Amino acid sequence: KRAYTELLMNVAAYNFGKEIRSDSLINMAVSEFSKDPNYLPQNFLRALIYQGIIRYHNGTLSGDAYLPIKQALDIDAEKSTLNLQTKQLGNYYLGLIHNQNNNINTSHEYFKSALMLAEKLQDSTALFKTYRDFYWNRMKAMDFNTARTLLESLQSFRLNAKEQIRDLKNAESAYYNSRKNYRNALKLDYELMVQDLKKNDSVALLADYYRISDSYKFLGQLDSALYYGEKAVKGIVDTAFYLNYHYYLNVAEIASLKNDLAKSTRYYK
Repeated sequence: KRAYTELLMNVAAYNFGKEIRSDSLINMAVSEFSKDPNYLPQNFLRALIYQGIIRYHNGTLSGDAYLPIKQALDIDAEKSTLNLQTKQLGNYYLGLIHNQNNNINTSHEYFKSALMLAEKLQDSTALFKTYRDFYWNRMKAMDFNTARTLLESLQSFRLNAKEQIRDLKNAESAYYNSRKNYRNALKLDYELMVQDLKKNDSVALLADYYRISDSYKFLGQLDSALYYGEKAVKGIVDTAFYLNYHYYLNVAEIASLKNDLAKSTRYYK
């Protein structure tokens, strides 16, 4: 009973968007259910899946997040214990984890399964999130034809939630940028930047500044490109994240194009 209560507490917190900073409760639930996995097997598998989800949201992208979900789905493939909603969630999160670990093809397969299950559920929230993250997977793979189809599906949703509208604009801007339609990309990125300034969302602003800079660079407007490129560098929050080198490289390249060799050298270093 205690294990079931702990599972429900974690499921409820996830469903209401509450931050779960520790996996200790769900670990206890998994440990208890694993003593007799054939007794109430759905609870054991659900606990495994939420164990992986909670670890993922706490920044774990290793096997500690991946393996519990994979184990649950493998067992379910033999016994068909999980309901559609939990199975969809498991496939969706394996898609996310693999995508962030740059296992693009494996991520693709999990997103396909998650999308098929979301369509069976007819859950608009699950559908939107799956289409959105599947879209980013295809953009990362430079599969622009599939990405365009997924973007069109996102555009067909009737959106009221501000976060969903922002997610759609973000996706549209990235697609315009990939197709060298920089003026349309800029229009959307400015809209996003205004929203993110109001919310003081430093992480989102970092991406906004970088993309605006990138668009201006390709349009040949180097002063504006340099201005927003340097704003992006100043907006770096996680100074240890290795992909930050893109922000420095962007400014170094723009400064080089402007023949400001001292600044270019400084940013290259």
